[in-house]
Amino acid sequence: MGELLIGVLVYPIRRRTWFGEQYSFFVTLNRAAEAEGAQLAFFEPANIDWKGRRIHGYRIVGKRVVRAWFRFPDVIYDRFFPHFYNKRPSYHGTVRRLQRAGIPFLNAYLGGKLCVHEELAADPELRALLPETKPLASPAAVAEMVDRYGGAFLKPVNGTQGAGIIRVDRAGERFHCTGRVGYARFGPLLLGKHDLHEFIASVVARRPYLVQQPIALRTKDGRAMDIRAVVQKGHGPSWHVTGMAWRVGAPGEITSNLHTGGRAEPVEEPLKSRVSELALKIAKALDQRLGPFGELGLDFGVDTSDRIWFIEANGRLGRMIFNQLGDKEGRRESHLRPILYARWIKEHEPTLRAHVGERPLGYRA
Repeated sequence: MGELLIGVLVYPIRRRTWFGEQYSFFVTLNRAAEAEGAQLAFFEPANIDWKGRRIHGYRIVGKRVVRAWFRFPDVIYDRFFPHFYNKRPSYHGTVRRLQRAGIPFLNAYLGGKLCVHEELAADPELRALLPETKPLASPAAVAEMVDRYGGAFLKPVNGTQGAGIIRVDRAGERFHCTGRVGYARFGPLLLGKHDLHEFIASVVARRPYLVQQPIALRTKDGRAMDIRAVVQKGHGPSWHVTGMAWRVGAPGEITSNLHTGGRAEPVEEPLKSRVSELALKIAKALDQRLGPFGELGLDFGVDTSDRIWFIEANGRLGRMIFNQLGDKEGRRESHLRPILYARWIKEHEPTLRAHVGERPLGYRA
């Protein structure tokens, strides 16, 4: 069969900041690939020679990044963040052409938070885990949520790393508002109804948002908390929980995201087992409805009555929880499993494609 070549589709590359904050992850992933007799080819949409069926991308040698030519890869590991990208060639157009070229993907593009919510809500068992969530089409949608629950969360449909999340709470005749516009922190603000509506209208004008029921989640010393579960496939189609951690937010933050100063802490039994069971059910449901996927980061909240809620799914997950927990085995497995799954896809893709038609395995474009 020859050496396994995994193409890693990445955001446009800048020489001064190779791969941005994904650099250290890619260096470690590259080591895992080499140990398994595989090679990684990093490329962006503009790096493809379609006629020659080759890529003028990059490889990692030690910690150096070197430009190189590669044949078309056997499998593609998609680490692109399309909601930050508006250049040519387009991300989705590139994915469709790669599919038509017959290349399977390790992981699909998950889509926005509303899409994930709607798909899971179609399952009666999983629906009970979901907070009420609606598109934020106008300030009236926020007013309805606040009237019902005394507050509301506003989240970008395609947000990441806690950027753009806003919390609104009723404070008598006015409204307490705090969060982030983009990555910039603001508040707390105390706004009247008119000013709040103007603020929400300006937020909605920038990008699609949703409005979500607030939940009385557990906190630690007043800090926001949730649980991140990393679920992955390995050498086969079965899901595994690679690791899990509480994420405890920084003081004054409304989210627990580690990129905004949060920290990871262990999850103890029996809660760990309860969340693991739910994480595997959600991974399987998303895999069937929106996938296939090779890995997912699933976030859960636990309220003050010990009820578990599903918050959101992430298709481009990081590995920071393993570093902060000192979980060397989990960290090693989190890098190894995408390589093992890519090899399994290469070995089984022709047979699997016979069951799903001509579409290459691993993507719905």
